[in-house]
Amino acid sequence: MPIENTNTWVRGSHTLKFGLLVSLEGKSEVASATFNETNGVFNFSGSATGDSMADFLLGRAFSYEEIALDPFGKYRWHNIEPYFKDQIKLRPNLTLTAASFDCSRPAM
Repeated sequence: MPIENTNTWVRGSHTLKFGLLVSLEGKSEVASATFNETNGVFNFSGSATGDSMADFLLGRAFSYEEIALDPFGKYRWHNIEPYFKDQIKLRPNLTLTAASFDCSRPAM
């Protein structure tokens, strides 16, 4: 279950958002008797954005399942993703936005 903290600071036409997303991820592998089902299946439930198609386009899968060849594989890792977004309204019709979002690390 992810834990997320987002903070917003507003001063006039300048908005700064920053936060941290921490999640514990895992994958357990089981052996297949036929070895025909080793392709994975992603599930995009809409839990990240409220819309499953938007989750798919952003790559925010709710779950992933596969049958692998290693009967004892159990992998666990932490994702720690700090982020910030800096937005300033220069004119009524011009807003400048700069953002940084950290990518998830692969399993170790």
